[in-house]
Amino acid sequence: MGEASVSLAEGTALFYYNSAGLGKVSEEITFSRANLYQEISQNSISGIFSLTNKVFTGVCIDYLDFGQEDKRNDIGKLIGTFRNYAFVLNNAYGVEIAQN
Repeated sequence: MGEASVSLAEGTALFYYNSAGLGKVSEEITFSRANLYQEISQNSISGIFSLTNKVFTGVCIDYLDFGQEDKRNDIGKLIGTFRNYAFVLNNAYGVEIAQN
């Protein structure tokens, strides 16, 4: 099966690794902050909510701050600084179809 793999994730980590597992999770909200490298940081809020007893949805909002960067003109002269940000919205949906 050449490099096939499976993943096991619990809680709000399901968004990134195995969103099919949403049907097996109780409701949960998670806040996190990670300093990734130098001035680069990631802030995240994630939540898993039940719509019915077998239908679940999850929402994750990530805010990435890439820190302060130099702004330069065409010849490389420093003309100021700026900050670069990114927002990511992730949504997942899961239905429990059978119990183990």
